[in-house]
Amino acid sequence: MTKRVASAGSSSRARWLVPGAGVAALLLLGSGIALLAPLLTPPSLPAGDAPGLDTEGREFRLVKKEPPDYGLPAFPGAFSYVTQELAGGHVSIAFSVRRGSADTVVQFYRKRLAEAGWQHRRTVDLTAGLQLPDGTPAPRIPGTSVRWEHPGRALRLGLSAFDHRRPDSAVQVGISLEPLGRGVSEEK
Repeated sequence: MTKRVASAGSSSRARWLVPGAGVAALLLLGSGIALLAPLLTPPSLPAGDAPGLDTEGREFRLVKKEPPDYGLPAFPGAFSYVTQELAGGHVSIAFSVRRGSADTVVQFYRKRLAEAGWQHRRTVDLTAGLQLPDGTPAPRIPGTSVRWEHPGRALRLGLSAFDHRRPDSAVQVGISLEPLGRGVSEEK
């Protein structure tokens, strides 16, 4: 479910806020760069399973799916899932966690993904240097981004977790899942 929010200085286009995910609406782009994006500005938003277009004109569908629907573990206590499926097998999932920390979420996925055959590629501190899609600096919120690959499934997974406390949640999380490109791999 989305809510239309008017934005100052933007009379020709509406901004879309994803309730329940708020700042957790993380766009994890195919290039592997994680952007904290509390406000999404798609040219069109789908109704139900109807396709829509993202800010780059790519078709996507909002679907009612959670990580286990893609063969991934679900973090205990996670809620308010917002899932986009893009053409070419790309998936983005944003959700909130009621208790804990970004580190707790990262450690859970590190353990569970290693047990499932995923190979760790890199971990990056995301606290500094984040920008919104329009180039405006985002608030400094402590976070971590981790990348894995699963050669047997030919998939790459990115996870970003942020310690962004809200009245109903403590951590905001985003997961991206994409096919591995031919000959593309990241070093540890």
